[in-house]
Amino acid sequence: MLHKSIKLMGAVSLALACSGALDAASAKLVLTKFEIDGAVDVYVWSENNSDAVTGYYTDSSKVKHGYVRAPDGTITTFDPPGSVSTYPMNINDSGAITGNYTDNTGAQHGFLRAADGTITAFDPNNSVHGTNPYSVNGKDAVIGYYNDVNYTPRGFIRKPGGKIKEVVVPNTYTAFPFVFGPHGSIAGSAYDLDQNEVGFVEDRDGNATLFMGPNAAQTIVTGINDKGYISGSYVDNPAPHAYNGFVRAPDGTISTFKGPQAVWTLAYNINNAGRVAGYYTLADNTARAFLRQPDGKLKTLFFDGAATTVATAINNNGAIGGYWFDTSNHSHGCLWLQQ
Repeated sequence: MLHKSIKLMGAVSLALACSGALDAASAKLVLTKFEIDGAVDVYVWSENNSDAVTGYYTDSSKVKHGYVRAPDGTITTFDPPGSVSTYPMNINDSGAITGNYTDNTGAQHGFLRAADGTITAFDPNNSVHGTNPYSVNGKDAVIGYYNDVNYTPRGFIRKPGGKIKEVVVPNTYTAFPFVFGPHGSIAGSAYDLDQNEVGFVEDRDGNATLFMGPNAAQTIVTGINDKGYISGSYVDNPAPHAYNGFVRAPDGTISTFKGPQAVWTLAYNINNAGRVAGYYTLADNTARAFLRQPDGKLKTLFFDGAATTVATAINNNGAIGGYWFDTSNHSHGCLWLQQ
């Protein structure tokens, strides 16, 4: 079995695109590892353009707690009031964090944590079986999905003032908005009217484009940059139904890629320079983090002492966030910072 915390990117995947200054292609990546007091396992899910990261850690009782690591290395842990499991998903450039938490009845709620630490819980009116925020933009608007009384997923956007509106993507049965794009657009995954899982990008006026990877059984969007380039993964069809990475250009051209000797390749964020971070799995059930350049060249990010490395975020300075597993199958936080 692949190491315990690596999760396939489906409707509830993570890692999100950021905005800001472009990174330097020639800069050197320097590894920084970090731990959290009392943590058994640490995971990084999102990074902003100041190199602050968020994610969760598990304690000795296997309870999940949120944290934010500041650029200077200071770590602040947090849980929404009443939480028995906290799952941060995304941090914006102001330091606001969104994610979900579970209360002691098993109900799942969304939250928005302001940069000053104030936490606001929220649920759409029709959310009965769980609220799942994915991304927070620079104005503190939040997108994600919730499950209604019939367990049907519904996309939503929460405006900065707190008003929540359903996101309806034309020609789809249901949608999972995942990332904010340029000029008020959003992107994510959806089920079309034929029940195919497709990618979508929708402009601020509600005009949507649906797309799929080549011969894809499933297409999953997890990143978009300020130029409209989209990153994600797709499952090929027919067998072996492996995951492959892709980048979709604004004109609709899709470039696909795999890691060296990869069984699966999972692409997460894309930054404004067109660089993509993610990971690929090998036949021995380990994984390797990667950085893909705009020209298609792929660099593996691995180091001595690690059994597996995973990259989940890249910012516009070229810094990469992720986590790694030791030989005892415990995970630790790490950053590859530009120097």
